[in-house]
Amino acid sequence: MAVYKIETTLFKKLVIPTEDGLYEEYTIKLDGKKMMLDLYIEEDFLNDDNIKTVTDMLEQIPQMYRKGKQCIWEQKRSNEMIDFFITWHLENLDGLDEIFRTDEEITFDMIAEKLEPRLIRIGKNALGVIDCAFDFSLPVDYADDLLVIVFNEKLEIIDMAYES
Repeated sequence: MAVYKIETTLFKKLVIPTEDGLYEEYTIKLDGKKMMLDLYIEEDFLNDDNIKTVTDMLEQIPQMYRKGKQCIWEQKRSNEMIDFFITWHLENLDGLDEIFRTDEEITFDMIAEKLEPRLIRIGKNALGVIDCAFDFSLPVDYADDLLVIVFNEKLEIIDMAYES
């Protein structure tokens, strides 16, 4: 079984057995925010042909994070999926006061701003193309619904999904 060792800025040294892949929790800093998230590199995926692409994607996580957050913010009302995701949480989620720790009324924009990645997955999509998915959510203690934003190798957003 092949084992790949990748040095990264965010995750330091990753040791990834090809057969098992990687699923680990990390505390990282993105745009000055410290956050805990899971990194998942699919099993039976990593090989000599794609190791450079995977390494590049790992190094470009900060850029993809910013693009994902920007997409959520800029399209929060115009994209039906993002609008529904945020509205559903605003209207149905218990514990918003605890998440935001405020006596003020929780707003649509506050929820949009609070969405952060809980998992980053690198693997192949159904078409066999390498992609990187960010699962955005409110804190896991309160919400398990995900707004998934998927990037290609060129850091373009190629798909978005609402998962619950």
